[in-house]
Amino acid sequence: MLRILSALSGEVLVELALEEVQVLSSIRDLKRFLVPKTNFTVFQQRLFREDQSECLDEDSLEPRSLQLVLLAYPPADAAEDKKLFTACEQDQPEELEQILRSPRDPRVVLAGKTALHVAARHGSVACIQLLVEAGAEVEPEEVYTSPLHVAARHGRAEAARLLLDLGAEKDYSSNMQETPLHPASREGHLEVVRVLLERQALPDQADEDGLTPLHHCARSGHLDIARLLLNAGAARDPLTAGGAAPLHWAAAYGHVEVVKCLVEAGARIDKARGDDRRSPLHMAVQHGQLEVVRFLLQGGADHNNATLVEGATPLHWAAVNGHVQMAKLLLEARAELERKTKGGFSAMHMAVRTGNMALMRLLERGANDARQKRRKCSAG
Repeated sequence: MLRILSALSGEVLVELALEEVQVLSSIRDLKRFLVPKTNFTVFQQRLFREDQSECLDEDSLEPRSLQLVLLAYPPADAAEDKKLFTACEQDQPEELEQILRSPRDPRVVLAGKTALHVAARHGSVACIQLLVEAGAEVEPEEVYTSPLHVAARHGRAEAARLLLDLGAEKDYSSNMQETPLHPASREGHLEVVRVLLERQALPDQADEDGLTPLHHCARSGHLDIARLLLNAGAARDPLTAGGAAPLHWAAAYGHVEVVKCLVEAGARIDKARGDDRRSPLHMAVQHGQLEVVRFLLQGGADHNNATLVEGATPLHWAAVNGHVQMAKLLLEARAELERKTKGGFSAMHMAVRTGNMALMRLLERGANDARQKRRKCSAG
């Protein structure tokens, strides 16, 4: 029989039969067994033999009596606590284990983060394992973002997987209502996204601005992540607080392959944005994204669609921004030259105001061609 006594009171805390001792092969295993019974971590426990020699973690167990000493954490000390962070930053698990055995509280917060945040950022899997065994919280209440968020933001897939195995919430919401899937999608960390989706992370969770992970990868142009999210069931046309769908952002930032992916997945090609009712085509024209405009026009986007506030068509936007090639594409798609905004301005008016001679000549040729066609139709 193995008997564990309190070194302080002499009270018998635990008695284990021989078959139970055989299951616990080492002193380290015994300490883990004692954690829920004492509420002290393995690093706060010291076990001594009857001759007062200390048992090492790797020592095997034998039927005998052992005395247990439980060590409380010392008061916070910034210099000593900083050593925890340095060991995690430099991925030094052996050094970290020695510090934890001193003992030091792994839950301490310095500059808005814990040592577990630092280990997650640097992908130190061994340090993460040690910190959690030492009592570090995978979702500390004192910090606005979780270690899993940090691992996701910095592309640490193995660290993310381990944190999830250790109980981290896959959809934990930060102070900005971001889940770990948001930074992983925004920063283009495909393997982290894959890990989170394998654990059934919600693909459509919106942050405080209404952005979903699909919005983030659409804006950043991460095609493979967009495909993963869509295959996981992400909505095609979720709207931000301003009423923008992922297609608006992909179009505005010129990510033509993401635009194609979204449209092929069923995103509405003429989806109107919020109160101003701008379409993805408006956004692409406004930001000079020629290849996106070409694809959207080939896909059947409405080239005469007018915005709600100004009544401006994509051709008006091309004219006001001086995009000659853009205007040429729109005219080839039979955009209406004489269409006026709510203020009474045609595309030619806008070209004149910008002083763009090449654009004025293009629009004039388009107007002449249109007049000739009308005459032929009238004569016929």
